[in-house]
Amino acid sequence: MIYWTPLDLDAVFEGWDDVQTNLLETEYDGLLLQVEPLEQGKARVVRLISGNPMDYLRPDLAPGSVISY
Repeated sequence: MIYWTPLDLDAVFEGWDDVQTNLLETEYDGLLLQVEPLEQGKARVVRLISGNPMDYLRPDLAPGSVISY
């Protein structure tokens, strides 16, 4: 790969090795989601796992949204 950037190479790849290990897969409204657990039964959506393109248009399932599970 070639990256054309004025940034220092270390700044471009900073944090790429950080792995989030506290992610869970859960079913929400009949769909599979990868979430980051928060307090009191809440979770932040990290990724939607679905084969239906219409599911990705739902704003309540967008990455960063907070859901109850």
